Amino acid sequence: MSSNQVNRLISLLQSEGVLTIKTASIKLKVSERSIRNYIREANAQTPVIQKDRSKIWVSSDQSIKSINQKIPQNYKERSRYMIKKRIIENEIVDLFELSDLLYVSYSTLKNDIAKMNQEYQQFQIHFRLKNDQLYLDGSEKKIRKLISHVLADETASHTINLETLINNYEPKIVQIVTQAVDNMIDHPSILKNDLARMNLILHLVIISQRSQVKEFSPSSIEKKISMDNPRFVSLIHYLQNSFSIRYGEEDLEQIYTLLIGNINYDHSRYLIPQRIIEFSNSLIELLESRYHVELNREMNKEMFLRHIYNLLIRAKSRSFIKNPMKDSIRAASPTIYEMAIVASIEFEHYFHFALIEDEIAFLAIHISNWINQANELSNKLNAIMLCPEYINIQDTIMQSITARYSDDLIITKVVSSEEEIDHFDYDLLISTIPIVNAPAIPSVLVSPIMTETNLVKLRYKIEEIKRRKTSELIRSHFFEYFNESLFFQTGLKTKDSVLSFLCDQLVKHEFVNDSFEKSVREREDVCSTAFSLFAIPHPLLSSATQTKIAVFINPDGIDWNGSVVQVVLLLAINEVDKRIFMNVYEPLIGLLSDDELTMTLARSNSFQSFTNLLLEKM
Repeated sequence: MSSNQVNRLISLLQSEGVLTIKTASIKLKVSERSIRNYIREANAQTPVIQKDRSKIWVSSDQSIKSINQKIPQNYKERSRYMIKKRIIENEIVDLFELSDLLYVSYSTLKNDIAKMNQEYQQFQIHFRLKNDQLYLDGSEKKIRKLISHVLADETASHTINLETLINNYEPKIVQIVTQAVDNMIDHPSILKNDLARMNLILHLVIISQRSQVKEFSPSSIEKKISMDNPRFVSLIHYLQNSFSIRYGEEDLEQIYTLLIGNINYDHSRYLIPQRIIEFSNSLIELLESRYHVELNREMNKEMFLRHIYNLLIRAKSRSFIKNPMKDSIRAASPTIYEMAIVASIEFEHYFHFALIEDEIAFLAIHISNWINQANELSNKLNAIMLCPEYINIQDTIMQSITARYSDDLIITKVVSSEEEIDHFDYDLLISTIPIVNAPAIPSVLVSPIMTETNLVKLRYKIEEIKRRKTSELIRSHFFEYFNESLFFQTGLKTKDSVLSFLCDQLVKHEFVNDSFEKSVREREDVCSTAFSLFAIPHPLLSSATQTKIAVFINPDGIDWNGSVVQVVLLLAINEVDKRIFMNVYEPLIGLLSDDELTMTLARSNSFQSFTNLLLEKM
């Protein structure tokens, strides 16, 4: 019997309340006997549907809630569901079958697809129907960006934090490890971001809780690195004394790897076997290809290699790590967990050792970090440093740069010769030696001794690249945001009349709903959006179907709360575009702060002359 029909009956009773068996059969277009069979099936394990004579209703049991939670309940959840079903799972999405599965009408799903074309327009992907089946048109690169966006958005609210650890591990261990890590990283050169800090705490908690070694003598690895890595030794002694334990050599290797994954130490000291590297590279390529995501290969790659290395050791001896968070990790993102399962299958094929579910959940954490860090990296400049290796000079320079500019750039690779730089993609090359063959990518020459002059020179280059990238970003999205149908130059002269007129136009073109104007005026009541000779009104929330800028110009002036403006740009922002648009918003204000430019724009006699002048100044 179809469980789909059972779910339809449960959904009907939840929406309608108490019904007779006859009424339920009429509404579902099945026989009364079928309804009785559905009730028996629904109640096979847990009483779900209550019955009194001929009347039936659904109980308020928690099991019903879990059924509903698995079914996408709104547009956002349905759009994610369809995208993952079609792209990641590569399944046929038939709208008639989907409407039965999700308990929504065919027309609702068609409307969802229309919204998806508007919401995800920035990815240059078009969703279309052919014979009632969903198809996507777009390049592989754009599809990957869309999937990365959907997965990052899905995991954003499920990031592992201290509260999660305390709920899953001994609170005292979590508190001691957190204090130890925070004390150790109280230096600007140590950690680049909160993700790295949390990752460090997570793994130290796991290692400390499972450590069972009682007898201890200084291991070879501790002796080897104790002379030049006092932070490592200090951390080990603090944790061992706090927990009255002794870490074994494998644990010490893992902890050292944790540190070098987040601290600028020499990664070449402990060589990873070539087959581990080959497996990791092939796995990343497989995940990128199969799931259409872009994974940042350099960030924490050393960490992942060491994880696979130690995982192989554990697999050989069947001494796997227990992971009390495996259920919450799976619930956080089923897609990422599925990627981890694929990784475990590849591991078994490659090394001939099967993994338990606890270890698969740890792989999911690494994959989630890859995706999150790739998204974080997209907001910073990707830099490569060219510096010959000599008495840790690379580390010293990196620490100086990171301490000053960690919010602006990430040095993802350090190379020792000019020949190596051709193998990498980057935004900026920082070099301590003259470059013979000048690359097309921006570069800056700094001294091996990082003086304030060198840091200022680097700041100028960073700002120059950011201005160029912002200009390119604005130009690439300019005609998505500005539209001739939303350019006006009538004789309206008051704020109220201009706002009403522009809001009506946006509603007319179905870029916003009827509540848009109210939200715009609520924002305007809080604080005027006028700047000198221009105003940029906008709503409190990003609720537009597409990001658009409605333009109104009047060289004779518009009364705006006692000020006089000549150019009004009304912003309608889509939630998906929000981050990109904020990179456009401030430069736009900067341009219009030039009163002479604003007055010239206000005298434009056409949309073309207005946009030509704006683009010329970018």
